Amino acid sequence: MKIINSPTLAYIVYRTFFHPTEQKIFEISEFENGWHYGEGVKFSKGAIKDILALHRELVLKGCFNTDVFPGLNGELQITVYSGKDCVIFERSIEGLWDVTHEINDEESESVQGLSLQEAVEHASVLKSKLCNASASYRSVIIGTKSGTASTIWPSSPLARMEEFPLSI
Repeated sequence: MKIINSPTLAYIVYRTFFHPTEQKIFEISEFENGWHYGEGVKFSKGAIKDILALHRELVLKGCFNTDVFPGLNGELQITVYSGKDCVIFERSIEGLWDVTHEINDEESESVQGLSLQEAVEHASVLKSKLCNASASYRSVIIGTKSGTASTIWPSSPLARMEEFPLSI
């Protein structure tokens, strides 16, 4: 358990393991106005909460090769990489999500104006193409060697967040 006590985030966060993208999200949450050479606005608490929730959903689906990028106007983007595939989840300052799937740097699919729940559902559709949750959970969560354990599917952090909302 890690206690985050910053001006932006003041709550208890439980992590099952360290993920560099999640750490980067926490760092972005502390950006102030002018964070990029005098430009760039401070990110809203809602934006940080949403991007963290989506990232945790992606990790639970086995998408571990991720990165997050801050936008100067308050938008945030999570990118999932898998070989020649790249899926970009971008949250606008209004809280809507655009999802773009690229193959070899060419756009193959784009969906715009999704809610957070719809973005999570879209991630579920892409899971089979991009993520290997079964292998990831055997090695990362329960620590057994690949091929020696059953697939496990932890409950969704998004569902838990609705029942027990973060106080940010």
